Amino acid sequence: MKITGIRSAIVGGNFDWLLVMIETDEGISGFGECFSAFHSKAIKEIVSSARETLIGEDPLDVERLTAKVSSGKSYISGYVAHAVSGIDMALWDIAGKVLGVPSYRLLGGKFRDKIRIYADCHAGHPIAHYPEDYTLAKRESYTPEAFADHAKRVKNELGFDFLKFDLYPDIVSLAYPYNPQYEGHLSNEQVSFFARLIGAARDAVGKDAELAVDFGGYSTQDAIRLAQALEPFELAWIEDVVPNNAQNVDALIEVTRSTKTPTLTGEMLYSKHGFREVITRQAVRIVAPDFGTVGGLTEGKKIADIADAYFMPLAPHNIASPIGTFAACQLCACLPNFIALEFHATGVPWWQNLAKGHKPIRKNGFIDLRDFGPGIGVEPDLDIVNEHLKKGEEGL
Repeated sequence: MKITGIRSAIVGGNFDWLLVMIETDEGISGFGECFSAFHSKAIKEIVSSARETLIGEDPLDVERLTAKVSSGKSYISGYVAHAVSGIDMALWDIAGKVLGVPSYRLLGGKFRDKIRIYADCHAGHPIAHYPEDYTLAKRESYTPEAFADHAKRVKNELGFDFLKFDLYPDIVSLAYPYNPQYEGHLSNEQVSFFARLIGAARDAVGKDAELAVDFGGYSTQDAIRLAQALEPFELAWIEDVVPNNAQNVDALIEVTRSTKTPTLTGEMLYSKHGFREVITRQAVRIVAPDFGTVGGLTEGKKIADIADAYFMPLAPHNIASPIGTFAACQLCACLPNFIALEFHATGVPWWQNLAKGHKPIRKNGFIDLRDFGPGIGVEPDLDIVNEHLKKGEEGL
């Protein structure tokens, strides 16, 4: 079997979804997805440039080919890492289809059939479009009542028992006059405002549901004060507590040691090297690689193994279409230290229609891999892809 082509297309979901398709001379195609929410065109160019590297190669040599696309470097970052991630997923999809098994069989075998999914709720409204739904124009969505109503809907109507809300620094400006990300100090009143938001969400879902919070990056002192103020709500984790993820590991350590609530980071880190210091110094309690960013399922497995050696679990970041989500699920099935996989599309009613066959994908906060086929488990419905292509895209 030889690779004969590689194609890609940008689909306009709540974020940009960059789908990758690798074709072979035996009529088997593999699909993957790159994390490309903010720079999809640049990442697509790198995927396209991989044609000369991949055509004529055996697609079953997954790790050698991803290394070849990376110019033989074991540490990759930036747009190259995003591009390699989608290619890696597509190669694992081909491998599973060739052998007639789910990709998790080739990644080490399963610990579980059902993958727990947690809903990123953002605030008092779902994210249907980026960046419009991240602006603060919808002031009514940033109240305790709105947080509570949204939490109830996601739990009771959509069936999730694990939810996450955002407490980004700019939110406080809705009720108070300055942005603490630049001022560097939250007032007691502002901390209380955030506690009321999360307290309302906790009351809405009850103690039987898991609840997490994304800080979005504060000064060390503000992160500590906010973390301690939220401790009564028994959160599953607090995420990205200081700016720029792990660029200041000492600050992460200081916040982590200051609170009984687990800390988490990792969505913007690249490769196992990017996670090394965070894990070995135990700067957080939980790591959150995005398999569409770090280098694909191959690199994601290595990160998980390093974390496991330090008794550290994973809750992977994920804002993908069904293609990237199912690829991530294949790896999550294999990981003993897996908690839950992020789901970011409660505001996209056609999300699951992007998967061919439109079979129900998520059931009560879980994806059951036994319901789906070999490889990563699903393929894109090309009619739906074409319906939602970004302007100027030609499709797969």
